[in-house]
Amino acid sequence: MKVKSGWFQPRLGASEIPGRTPLADRFPDALAAGTPADLRRDLEALLGADKVFARAIDLVRYATDASPCRLIPQDRTVEPNLPI
Repeated sequence: MKVKSGWFQPRLGASEIPGRTPLADRFPDALAAGTPADLRRDLEALLGADKVFARAIDLVRYATDASPCRLIPQDRTVEPNLPI
């Protein structure tokens, strides 16, 4: 199956409504592609690729809890000795 070039690349601004300002708690554009490549590479080398969750959706998932503030992680890993 042939995939179009850029098909699975993030499209920043694709869901924005023209004339509206983004919400204050919007996910930062710098993390729209997930974990920064150098950090991801280092963590995968240290822990193994199956223990690193670096997609943007993984980061958003772990940025939400019951607190009034929202902290967005740069990466999410699993305990190395914990079976997945």
